[in-house]
Amino acid sequence: MKRKFNRLAMMIIFMSLPFLTIQCDGSKEEADVNVSEVESETVVKPEALPATQPNKTQAKSMLPKKLLDLGITDEQKALCEAAYQEIFTPDILAQRKEMNKQLKGLEENSEQYLNLKKEINEKFKPHYAQFRVKLKEILTPEQQIKYFAKKGK
Repeated sequence: MKRKFNRLAMMIIFMSLPFLTIQCDGSKEEADVNVSEVESETVVKPEALPATQPNKTQAKSMLPKKLLDLGITDEQKALCEAAYQEIFTPDILAQRKEMNKQLKGLEENSEQYLNLKKEINEKFKPHYAQFRVKLKEILTPEQQIKYFAKKGK
């Protein structure tokens, strides 16, 4: 009887061991090591990327996607980013972010939502107008036609 109990106890211990290991994150260290090894093996140099694949600097631009899709040169992009940073200071961006957070908390098409959206548009309208003026100085006429074309509804 004692022998059967010992076997049963050992089987239960071995069967529950994987669950305890997972619960206690015992296998986490191995996963971290494997991920770092894989990352170090798959490092790709930026010049090895094909021209159609955007690199990290393009993805992290603060400019509108529509502007980046025009095929602007690096010099134009630098000028556009400088104009954007000049007009949209960190204070203005923080205000816009805060107001957009409030907007997300409201129910769409409610009176408060529409009033706040109108307030946001009115508050930042002069900044967007300034940015459009600067863009007109930077972009070529063909790029201006593409960027400032009105969307068909």
